[in-house]
Amino acid sequence: MVNTLKQQITADVAGVFLDTDEFAEEVTYIPADGAEVSITVIIEEEDEFLDENNRSAFVEYIRVFAKRATADGIKSPTIGDGIKRSATEDPGQQVYGYTGQREDPERDTWWLLFKRTRTQRQGIDHKAS
Repeated sequence: MVNTLKQQITADVAGVFLDTDEFAEEVTYIPADGAEVSITVIIEEEDEFLDENNRSAFVEYIRVFAKRATADGIKSPTIGDGIKRSATEDPGQQVYGYTGQREDPERDTWWLLFKRTRTQRQGIDHKAS
């Protein structure tokens, strides 16, 4: 049977890219207005160090590639939603908060931007979101 290009891309996303043996990892998605759910996503990490007025902050960003689905993805992200990575990937398991930024590569998936911040002042490290 011959598949359309869209059918083949959808199969590749589910079968290859969102496979935890390949590129993906299991995370806990924490919607602001609902129950936590375990989903499979792809994560790209990015860090930024800010130093201003004797206050420094280390900002960690993750771009999350997820299905647009209610059961096994992120259907309607809102400010206040969070992502928590596994203890293997993130021993501290500090939650990343959704920034409101998203990219829509296609109708069934998207990239969402989450971040968390650690501030440092006078050599004392304390965490804040």
